[in-house]
Amino acid sequence: MKSQWIVSIAIIAFNLAALFHNMTAWEYASKKAQAACSVAASCGVTGTAGLGLPGSLNGVYFFANGFPECVEMHRNGDVATQSSCVLAWDASTDELTRR
Repeated sequence: MKSQWIVSIAIIAFNLAALFHNMTAWEYASKKAQAACSVAASCGVTGTAGLGLPGSLNGVYFFANGFPECVEMHRNGDVATQSSCVLAWDASTDELTRR
């Protein structure tokens, strides 16, 4: 009877640890996506052409779809503050940067 409880607790502990590990990856990707959209919104970028955005980041779906919508949400109807920017994805820092 005692071994059943130990096994049950071990299974639950493993599943909780795996859940928190996965949530950390999703949170990281979310923060990087928000930052990328903010940078693109300030430059007036609407498409992904030439930006080199990855389809996934640490195994989490990342801008395979939805980048233009994300930029518009960050723009909030405002006109871009800069008329022209050259942006590119920096894989070493996982950030969209101005070039």
